[in-house]
Amino acid sequence: MKLKTLLLFLAFALCSLQGSFAKTIKVLAIGNSFSEDAIEQNLYELGKAAGDEFIIGNLYIGGCPLKKHWYNAENDKGAYRYRKINADGKLVQKDNIKISAAIAEEDWTISVCNRQAEFPVLQNPTSLTLHTSWLT
Repeated sequence: MKLKTLLLFLAFALCSLQGSFAKTIKVLAIGNSFSEDAIEQNLYELGKAAGDEFIIGNLYIGGCPLKKHWYNAENDKGAYRYRKINADGKLVQKDNIKISAAIAEEDWTISVCNRQAEFPVLQNPTSLTLHTSWLT
């Protein structure tokens, strides 16, 4: 019983200490207005409140479907508005940026790609069968 209590205490202690070690999290999104809304609006402030530092990059084309992101990446097209929030919270914007250029700019911790909302990701959420008509 004492061992379980000690292990439980150590687990709680480690969880509470986790927030006291600030870390830099670098997030790159390749998307559209959803990525703009999702990561540019509050992510930096939420991270700062938690004691973490964020660098946020957002490659943005309004209403862009995943198929077009794929095409732009394969053909190294400079088609994106690139909005970057630096560690100090300052927003810098560049136009006509390539995905490859933004990827090379940082050692990104997390990268996400989102797509146009018209096409469902799942045909049947209970079976988790992926809907891939957007690729053809």
